[in-house]
Amino acid sequence: MIEAGDLADYSSYASGRWSKPKPGTAFGARQEEAWGSWAFQKLVHDPLVWSLQQLSLVDEDIGGSSSTSTASRTAATELTGDKLVAPAAVRRVGDAIVKHFYDNVQHETVAGILSLDSFRTVFASTLPASQRSILDSDADALLAYLEHYREPPQIITRNGDTKLIKFIARGNSSSNNNKSAAVITDIDVGIAQILRTQQTVHKQVASLQARIASLLDSAQNAVSRKQRTVALSYLQQKKQIESQILPSRLKMQMTLDSIVLKLQETEITIAATESYRSGADAIKALLDAAKLTPDKVHEAMDELEDAMEQQKLVDDAMREGEQRIQASTDAELDVSEAELEAELDKLLSEDTAKEDVLETVKVPNKQPPVSEPPVISTTVEDEKEDEKEEESSVKVAN
Repeated sequence: MIEAGDLADYSSYASGRWSKPKPGTAFGARQEEAWGSWAFQKLVHDPLVWSLQQLSLVDEDIGGSSSTSTASRTAATELTGDKLVAPAAVRRVGDAIVKHFYDNVQHETVAGILSLDSFRTVFASTLPASQRSILDSDADALLAYLEHYREPPQIITRNGDTKLIKFIARGNSSSNNNKSAAVITDIDVGIAQILRTQQTVHKQVASLQARIASLLDSAQNAVSRKQRTVALSYLQQKKQIESQILPSRLKMQMTLDSIVLKLQETEITIAATESYRSGADAIKALLDAAKLTPDKVHEAMDELEDAMEQQKLVDDAMREGEQRIQASTDAELDVSEAELEAELDKLLSEDTAKEDVLETVKVPNKQPPVSEPPVISTTVEDEKEDEKEEESSVKVAN
């Protein structure tokens, strides 16, 4: 399995000297010749991988799928007296760390320089619980993957009094022009020292504030127990921290925070300046490709001005020609304006006459007329006539 690349010698891997054998070579090839690939895979390789997975000694991806839920808790283990590492487990954790860094860090130059302790602290929260142990037990193997085995490399390390880790800024990992990106410079060491001091001071301030709160709580407890002398001792310690120690630490913290902020601003300024320079180079390249110069621009503008003037002359000539043609047409017709006005008045009068005729003609009503009931006269004379007629008729009857 070591020769097949599923496991690797820890010391060789961590030092960057490990190389995964090609398929079908070395130990694997000899075993295939002796037993056949199927027998070796099923009788030796898979059972051993499964056993190691059950003991959480190798990654669950090695040698195929695995149903165990306890695998992949560590990348390295002791086997037959030699410490081994599972490259697949290291690769997965390393890729997760790189993704988290570039997705969340805004100031890569400043935040990308870490001590080993800072490296562990920063990325511990980004990994699942089953993978965090690699930051403690197998950090060297993880750093070796990021520096030597990942393509392109993402970090560089420097051993000394304190191990430094530098993430290579995006765009510089595959560039050969930016040499400072491929080494840890004295500037990087200085930035790391500032960040380390800043972290220390922040911890001291937090510790002092917690100490003040604890002393106050202790003084209150002493007062509740009627221990006046003890309470005064606690309050004296609290006052000493508040008046002498904490103010100096807070001032130091403020100064260091200001320095780090200036470093971040400088990083942004440098990036912006490089972008301006890249933009200027791109513009120059475009101008050179088009062979565009101020003289050519002036020449083009002069040609445009001449063309516009020529167009104006053409428009004027067209308009003058149309006017001459219209005048010639009017002369040929030989019609005076008075005659045209008289003819127009005649047409208007005829139109008015037609409208008058239409108004006088009424359309007959097709509905039958409504008959009115006869009106019965009820005058006094009519009543007298009726009385006379009745009297005469009575006499005749007698």
